[in-house]
Amino acid sequence: MVDESQDAGRPQVTLRDVAEAAGVSLATASNALTGARRPSAVTTQRVVDTAKRLGYRRNEVARSLRTGKTNTIALILPDAGDPFWSALVVGVEGAVRATGRSVVLVTTGFDAEREAALLEGTELAVDGAILVTCDPDRAARAIAAGTVPVVTLDEPVDTPLAGRVTSDNEAGGRLAADLLVDRGGRVFAIVEGRARLHSSRERSLGFRRRLAERGIPDERVLRIVGDYSFEGGRSGLRRLLERHPDIDALFCCSDNAAMGALFEARDQRIDVPSQLMVCGFDGIEWTSWVRPTISTIAQDPIALGLAAAAMVTAMIDGASPPPPVLQPVAVVERESTAR
Repeated sequence: MVDESQDAGRPQVTLRDVAEAAGVSLATASNALTGARRPSAVTTQRVVDTAKRLGYRRNEVARSLRTGKTNTIALILPDAGDPFWSALVVGVEGAVRATGRSVVLVTTGFDAEREAALLEGTELAVDGAILVTCDPDRAARAIAAGTVPVVTLDEPVDTPLAGRVTSDNEAGGRLAADLLVDRGGRVFAIVEGRARLHSSRERSLGFRRRLAERGIPDERVLRIVGDYSFEGGRSGLRRLLERHPDIDALFCCSDNAAMGALFEARDQRIDVPSQLMVCGFDGIEWTSWVRPTISTIAQDPIALGLAAAAMVTAMIDGASPPPPVLQPVAVVERESTAR
C-alpha cells in the first residue's frame, strides 16, 4: 500500500492518519477515496469527511507510480495566443477537470516535427492527447506511431486511430456564400488557407459549391492562397485587387484573415461594406471590436472543447475511437456585409 500525502512543507497527513481517525482499515480508507471497490455509503462519507477535516490530499506522483497513469491529458496547439484556440482551451480544461484529470497545455509554434515528437511520446508523458494540428498528414503518421489515445480537434486528421471533433466547415462555406449573394455581391473572391489543411479546403469547397447553385460558376470565383493569419488576409486581398480591382464580395477562411483584409481595404481607401463586403470564419470576439464590425461564420469553441474532452476521456478508459463529432456553425452578420 502506498501512502499518498499532501504537499511538502506542511505537516503530512497520511492515508493511515485518515483511516485511524475515521475508525476504518487502511484498505477501506483507500477504497473510499479512490473509488476502487467502494465501501458502504455511510463509511465512504465518513472517510471523505475525515480526509477533508484533516487536510489530506492525494499524492498524484505516488498514485501514478502505482497505477501507471499520470491523470493528465495533453492539449497540443500550434499557438495558444490565437483567440479561437484560446477559447478552445476553456472548453477542454473545464471538461477535463470535471473528470479529476489535469490538462497539460503545449504549443508547437507550427513546427510539425515537434508536434510529431509529442504525439509519438518522446517529449511528454500523458494518458491521452487532444490535438489541433498544423500538419494533418504528418500528424496521421505520428498518431500511428504513438501509444496514447488521441482526439483531433478543429482541424481533422485522416486516420481511424484517432477521435475527431470538428465544426461543419463545408456548411459554413455555404452560409458565407448565401450571405454575400443575398447582400448583393457580384464579383466574388476567397482568401483560402493552406491547401494541406482540410478545414481550408472544406470551407472553400462549400463556398464555391453554393455559389454555383446560386448561379455563379466556379470559374468566376477568384481564389488566392494565404493563411489563417492577419497578414495572410492583408496580403491576400492586396494580391487579389492587383489583378481584379472590381471585387466586391470577399470570403476569408478565418477571422484573423478577415481582419487583415479589412485593414488592407482601409489602407487602399476602399469602403467596407459599400464597395467591398467581407465575411470571415471562426466567430472570435475581436470581430466585434473593430470598425466596421466583421460578419463571420461562428464556431462554438466551448462545445468543441467539451466534446473533445469527453471523447478522449472515454478512449483513455478503454473505448475505441467513436464516430466523428461534427458541430454546427452559424452566421453572425455585422457591419462588414450590411448593405
